[in-house]
Amino acid sequence: MKPADGGTPFAEANRGGVLARDPLPNKVKVYITAVLTHNRIFVRSAEPAVEAEYMRTLGECEEAGVYAKPAKETEPITTAPGAPHGSYGRVLLIEPGRDESKCVFVEFGTLCFVSNKSLLRIDDPELKYRKVYVYKVCLAGVTDEPGEQEKGVLHLEQLKSRCLDINYRMEAGNMVHVQLRTRQGASVNEIINRLIIIPVTTSEHNHNNFIMYKDISQTNPTLGASKSILILNRTTVQFDGRVNWIAMDDLPYLETLHEKLQHYGRKVSDFQRYFTPRIGELCLVRCVNRWYRVVCHETAGDCRPEMFLCDYGCMMIFDLLDIHKLPPQLAIPVRTHDGIVRGLLEAKAGGLKLDSDLLDVYLPENEPLTVDISQETRHDSLIASDEPEVYTILHMPMFSEFTA
Repeated sequence: MKPADGGTPFAEANRGGVLARDPLPNKVKVYITAVLTHNRIFVRSAEPAVEAEYMRTLGECEEAGVYAKPAKETEPITTAPGAPHGSYGRVLLIEPGRDESKCVFVEFGTLCFVSNKSLLRIDDPELKYRKVYVYKVCLAGVTDEPGEQEKGVLHLEQLKSRCLDINYRMEAGNMVHVQLRTRQGASVNEIINRLIIIPVTTSEHNHNNFIMYKDISQTNPTLGASKSILILNRTTVQFDGRVNWIAMDDLPYLETLHEKLQHYGRKVSDFQRYFTPRIGELCLVRCVNRWYRVVCHETAGDCRPEMFLCDYGCMMIFDLLDIHKLPPQLAIPVRTHDGIVRGLLEAKAGGLKLDSDLLDVYLPENEPLTVDISQETRHDSLIASDEPEVYTILHMPMFSEFTA
């Protein structure tokens, strides 16, 4: 069993005993046994056979603690008073101390500090190494943004006595995308999100502040051969040979940012205030019930300004009612890039038909590609300026047959 703080479980080498547990079946009913944070909890199965064994273990640990003798200082699994159900419970030693030790109550998942004098020996090896029935899970989609997270903790504490439905997926041996629902079908994840109030920019002081796109940093692309990238947008590829892309190593960064935007957007979706963005201002916009960072590219004379989705490299028009102030904590660097596909426009000029079928094969969106990346300095003939432009060039071997 992994303890609540993610440490490594102890085992008695001389007895060969270890704590073990069976996988939790998906789509079963569970009870919450411990609340660690507003989105991290321990649960146990509510299936009748499992519940009977769980209750039997609680009772036998309580009985064993009444007449138990003091445990050795190095003994990893003992019994101790102060279990959440009010009596003796089986504990796993996490960090031994001089006077008291950090332990976790095995049948609940709760961490506590126990006086070393209170740690008592479990003489029955079957009870000592009996199967564990609790599981640590992280609720999916629950915001980690600053807010009144204690309300989420309180709500989870109130659900301890209620039977809940759990649904999750297993990835690399971990329980992910965990969703909890009440017997009435209400999503516990969504309820907690509504309870946690993320501060929004409602004051006059905050509302008059603004963030300009030019003031946030943009990372430079990593140059070299055989780089793994993902094309996010190819809207203008037929006109200027450009695509918007991100390095595969930076994809988790973009996904995390997107999740934070959704969390914050849900909090301000009902916030009504007339807001006219400045040209070049970084804003938050709602598009088909999703939230994105955008840059204002024109004045809002018709109340529908054109905006640039800076993390995806495309232009769109939005209604002013869907545009909000972006909080400073989301004004983080942009890690997507524009890139010119080497030889694409030359191939088009030579007669190659760039239809959607060809682009889906050679320039697919949202699929990993391996390319060589370089940069070139050019003078833009359409702009009267002495300053040369630096362009990122994507070399794709699959186009060599068209441009040779």
